Amino acid sequence: MSLVDKLKKNVLYLLIGCLLTAYLVARAIILPITIDEGGTFYNAVPRSVWDIITYVDPSPNNHILNTLLIKFLYPFLVLIR
Repeated sequence: MSLVDKLKKNVLYLLIGCLLTAYLVARAIILPITIDEGGTFYNAVPRSVWDIITYVDPSPNNHILNTLLIKFLYPFLVLIR
């Protein structure tokens, strides 16, 4: 495979990645928060990190990674608004 072919392949992957990222960002901006996300925000995020990880209050809506990301990113996102 020549250098030009590799470059074309990499540009194609970069273009696909940029298009997917733009789609996801637009979708995140346009779509409203669902009831599950709202429930996570009001019920699980205020808890301590240890309580979230160990399921002190077991809830099928408490997805650990999502809850922790919301908990850690929310203070920064509020400052942007």
